[in-house]
Amino acid sequence: TENDIAFRKELDDMAKMNQNLEIVYVLNEANPGWKGKVGFVTADLIRQETPDYVDRMFYACGPPVMVAAMQKLVASLGVPETRLKLESLAGHT
Repeated sequence: TENDIAFRKELDDMAKMNQNLEIVYVLNEANPGWKGKVGFVTADLIRQETPDYVDRMFYACGPPVMVAAMQKLVASLGVPETRLKLESLAGHT
């Protein structure tokens, strides 16, 4: 949910200070007023939001299942493993 976005203010502030940083929030549960993306991160979403994704760095942080899914997704897009940073938060589901 929108209330579950960790470090949202800090991320938004970083994006304001750095024109090369764009944050795309994707929620699987959204309130009616949510203007962002809803669902799951997919290959199509990555291609849509980041056409030059092969040249970008990816950072996935969250529950181990989500992090593993992102690792597989990014690999399926042909992104080199060196462009993916992973951090699993044990104890979260």
